[in-house]
Amino acid sequence: MKKIAIVCCMLLVAAALVTGSIAFFTDSVESNQNVVAAGTLDIEQHEYEDVNRETAALTVWDEEGSHPVYPSSIRAEDMDEEGERISLKINEADVKLFDKHVPGFVDKVVNVENVGTLIAYVRTFIAVPVCVTEDAQYEWLHLDLNRDGWEWSAPFTAKIGEKDHMIYEGIYTAQLLPGKFTTPSLLGFYMNGSVGNDGSILVYKAADGTKYPLMDMAKEKLEILVKSEASQAIVFDNSVHALTVTFEGEGIENYHPWMK
Repeated sequence: MKKIAIVCCMLLVAAALVTGSIAFFTDSVESNQNVVAAGTLDIEQHEYEDVNRETAALTVWDEEGSHPVYPSSIRAEDMDEEGERISLKINEADVKLFDKHVPGFVDKVVNVENVGTLIAYVRTFIAVPVCVTEDAQYEWLHLDLNRDGWEWSAPFTAKIGEKDHMIYEGIYTAQLLPGKFTTPSLLGFYMNGSVGNDGSILVYKAADGTKYPLMDMAKEKLEILVKSEASQAIVFDNSVHALTVTFEGEGIENYHPWMK
């Protein structure tokens, strides 16, 4: 018996030497925690009109509706007067709107909601048709831009379609978390008291009495264009860097989203 055992061991060793490999005990495990779900970058732009000053109830802006605009008694220096404004809370943001008794002021409240799953940087562009004179570009239609949470660059002139527009760019200064709203970027607008009509032609009357045509109200309507863009926040240092890289690339001057 003893001899047989020795022979068997020798045979096993010989077999191992011939094959050149020894099989070790092995095991494997697969983790079920390594699935990465793709996030979504998705925003919605909301626009409201006729905001209720008592209840803060919001009425969705009617694109097809009629929004009468007429020359206002508001002056540019009145824009920051606290006495003419009412504090409201809109989508958790504290907002100060002009009192509705101020003649000629039109509510157009714009904000952005993050309906995706990723943290976002947001900016909003607002475009207004310009007059033919340099001074009237800034004066005939005043935008009530919100400075709370937004940084606005100097406006520039660019053509959208066949018409020149004054374009304003506002960058939301905070990262917009999923499920949250920006503070409103635009609160409303009003027409300068120097604007009037000559028949169906809307005109701007300059200080020297010269009348400059703005538009033929019988053939066209005043459109204030608003468009918002968002970029993923987490991979960039700041909002300007993120939005510039995402939408503009390098070397594009006076970029606006209607260029596309």
